[in-house]
Amino acid sequence: MVTEGRFALPTVSAAVGETWLSGWEERVVKGLAITAGTQALVQNVHPILGHGRGAEYRLLSPENSSLWMVRIDAVSGSTVQLPTTKGDEAVYILAGELEVDGQACPAGGTVVIESGAKPAIEVVSDSSLLHMGPRDSRVPTCGLNGPIQGPAIHTHAVGAEGWYALSDAERDSRYYADSTCPTCRLTLLYTSRSSAHWSATHSHSVDELIHVLWGELHLGSHVVGPGDTLAVDADRRYGFRTPDGFGFLNYRSDASAMTIDPAAPLIGEGALIHGFQPADGDRFAPGAIDLSTYRPSV
Repeated sequence: MVTEGRFALPTVSAAVGETWLSGWEERVVKGLAITAGTQALVQNVHPILGHGRGAEYRLLSPENSSLWMVRIDAVSGSTVQLPTTKGDEAVYILAGELEVDGQACPAGGTVVIESGAKPAIEVVSDSSLLHMGPRDSRVPTCGLNGPIQGPAIHTHAVGAEGWYALSDAERDSRYYADSTCPTCRLTLLYTSRSSAHWSATHSHSVDELIHVLWGELHLGSHVVGPGDTLAVDADRRYGFRTPDGFGFLNYRSDASAMTIDPAAPLIGEGALIHGFQPADGDRFAPGAIDLSTYRPSV
């Protein structure tokens, strides 16, 4: 997924509307890549073919990743456009509000769009969005949960509290999708800690994108800050530490298993297997996630 090399800061120039733009910054090491949100130049066309135009777009993932993530800054009255052929996609609402087939979706919520769904997505108020999906439009069939079971024509509007949640004094985690839906396979997880944290060195069985909303992740001397995205190859072992609390989104296109001890059995991932409970409260209640420290890409 990610080119092998040393952490570097290349500058590549191209015309607006193409993927590579002057000032775009990516730091790459074997199996890992950090894309700095503040260096992602504005484009007037969605960088993923077929996803239209009419807003400001910033590519927040590596060009050669199997997954993509795009920040969209859209004005009231515009639409989120989708191609005829696509994989499972998701739109996380950083700020503002969408209306999806008549259903209001406020900030902190997520729209999960199955591969065959064709929803009408209207921007109700000026909005900042994270749009993500796979580069391969084919729905996974050989993953841990097997192929989908039935027509993939549904759109799931999930409120800010998530679909399943696990929260206590130190941790707040929410699945918006966990690859167990019968007709879609993507996973989108928000997870956070309220204080400094040190993760065990581990790996996941599929590629992933980690987008930091607040706080910082430290990988050795490298820092992934608010608005930055860390791309991790399948089976790439890594760990991180944080100097204080943090919150990030984790996106994968299929079900995953985690390895901490290479000699031990794989650890399944998902909501129910890890004790998450159905989210309480209004399905579309304003979220408790504090995005005040989110650094916009400018």
